Amino acid sequence: MQKNTQCVHSGSRIDPATGGLNTPVYPSSAFRYLDMAENVYPRYYNTPNQKTVVEKLCDLEGAEGGILFSSGMAAISAMMLAFLNSGDHAVIQKDIYGGTHHFVSADFKRFGIEFTFTGN
Repeated sequence: MQKNTQCVHSGSRIDPATGGLNTPVYPSSAFRYLDMAENVYPRYYNTPNQKTVVEKLCDLEGAEGGILFSSGMAAISAMMLAFLNSGDHAVIQKDIYGGTHHFVSADFKRFGIEFTFTGN
């Protein structure tokens, strides 16, 4: 499948109620639970909008799965805290995004993560 086709069709779901062929944008952050087993809530990364975007990106990148964040800083901090533990030492490029530099400088100490900024 060509990239243009993937961009349009990946992650799309046919709406059984209307027969719509493309997933609409749901302007909601709260959903009624039709089934308690499927708890739809933005912080669980499972709203219809999130699922659609993640599926499109996974198809385009050839990935098995992914998580959609609302900001780059949320993605960066989640990734760093998922892989770094107390007692670890991270070597980080000095010329990084200012928010990331501040996060490392201000918060790594709280988590017991040592760090060194390096480079030009």
